[in-house]
Amino acid sequence: MTKVIFDISMSLDGFVAASNVSPEEPLLDGGQDMYHTWTYTRIDPHERIEFVSNFADKEGTHLDLRAMGVPPGVPYDVLHVVSFEAADGGRTKMTVTEYGYTTERAHDLSKAGMEHCLDKIAAIFAWA
Repeated sequence: MTKVIFDISMSLDGFVAASNVSPEEPLLDGGQDMYHTWTYTRIDPHERIEFVSNFADKEGTHLDLRAMGVPPGVPYDVLHVVSFEAADGGRTKMTVTEYGYTTERAHDLSKAGMEHCLDKIAAIFAWA
């Protein structure tokens, strides 16, 4: 089995990186280190992964979102469902769905951050 490890930086407003980011300088133009814990709740190999994500410090202690300035509508526990399905050409389609956002702004910020994150992952695989 192949193991993939990647680092992603995210700003408090939900964006994964600032402008001018590159593999050589992933925190360029104001990015910062952010930490999360992921608690896996379901794993169906090659089909589905479910986990709950929480903002955390470097040691893994969960953080108070409001004290961090995270906008209202971002849940303390964010459920993620990642599904995989076969695609043409021996490829795999991966779909990531997040749950629990209670405001449109929080949802939109998270969606933008997730899309940026997935674009970075795709770029990592393209360089491999």
